[in-house]
Amino acid sequence: MRKKFIAVAVALVMGFVCLPAITGYIEPIEVKAADDYPDYLRDVPIDSVIDQWNFYSGECTSFAAWCLNSRNGVNFHNGYMGVQWGHAKNWGKAAKSLGIKVDNTPAVGAIAWWDGGTYGHVAWVSEVKSDSVVIEEYNYYYSGKYNTREIKASNPAGYIHIKDIPQEFYLDLNWEVDGEYINGEVSCATADVYINGKRIAKGIKDYYYKWPAGTKYAIKNIKTAKGYVYNGAITGVVKGNVGNQDTEVRLSFSKKQSVTIYDGKWKFLSSGKWISCEIPDGFDKNNPLAGKYNSRLLSDGESNGLKWIVAEKKLKGYIYFHWTHNKYALPNDNYNVFINDRYCWEGWREYYNFRAFFSTVDYGHKDKNGINGGDCFYAWFDNPEDGSWWWFRIPVYEQTYDMYEEITGVNGKIGAPID
Repeated sequence: MRKKFIAVAVALVMGFVCLPAITGYIEPIEVKAADDYPDYLRDVPIDSVIDQWNFYSGECTSFAAWCLNSRNGVNFHNGYMGVQWGHAKNWGKAAKSLGIKVDNTPAVGAIAWWDGGTYGHVAWVSEVKSDSVVIEEYNYYYSGKYNTREIKASNPAGYIHIKDIPQEFYLDLNWEVDGEYINGEVSCATADVYINGKRIAKGIKDYYYKWPAGTKYAIKNIKTAKGYVYNGAITGVVKGNVGNQDTEVRLSFSKKQSVTIYDGKWKFLSSGKWISCEIPDGFDKNNPLAGKYNSRLLSDGESNGLKWIVAEKKLKGYIYFHWTHNKYALPNDNYNVFINDRYCWEGWREYYNFRAFFSTVDYGHKDKNGINGGDCFYAWFDNPEDGSWWWFRIPVYEQTYDMYEEITGVNGKIGAPID
């Protein structure tokens, strides 16, 4: 890119009254890219006019000077603070000679600067993103025209901070309890917010407020409510600076787990369920319910430092083993599994079409005459051709239990205190 320097500028610069940089506070403003370059410079051929800041029209240096004056409020020109700035590639060196910060950190209102080629290039930064910047420029690829583009933040040789324009971004304090994000006010804790060393919010449960980029903040006096444990910040830091984008600080908390002690030396671990029935021998083989349920009821016990206490027992349903001579079967028979030549438990009488199924329905266990009681049901149809059928009913129980762990002290002593 060609960056012409005014040949007669040397003499002119010496005659400038060089004003110091304006150091007053600049109100944060929302910057939007726009070609606001003056008409008398925009509507003429490139290099045909010497602008009021002693640069050629349509050049990148002229547009950058216009931006610094009109947007940043700096009386910048080609003799700023007694130094000749000249071609764009010289701007970094000129700035450093005056103590103006030149670094690789972009900011709105800074000058993006390239020192390559014959003349170098400069552009004005209008937006800063996480790893990129939006710049405004003139004479990109010798066009002599306005251009805006988004580039990687690391693309320029550096950024010249003559007088950046502060941008406001949210400081957003959030909370998380047991891994769940809490939107709005919380009950797990309160905190104080400090801005530039001064407390501006006390005992808050939610905070969302804009501050200029670079503002120092600190989240202090985090007071955890009863029943919660503070785990630290999982997003952001509790002490830092508001960045060039919204800054989130998310604090993590956990609910305290209450500790139950049984008989002075057992610490509660967990609760569980135990589902069981007692299937008689000969009925638990080659059927779809084999191994589906525990084969015995659970009783209180202990083993290998663990203790379990049965808390509740309730009827869950029934297992039915069913035989028939013919097609007849119980309704809602979901298993529909047939195994021929099985024997009834009661009376060793042979029947065909064996099946087993679970149901919450109590089909009963006595015939109409009240005989064949217990859990074996027998029915004979009036017509011998209809055959006969039997079933055997077994209750299924669900038990809840609490599991405890033996408390061991530092020296292995049983029943030592715990936290």
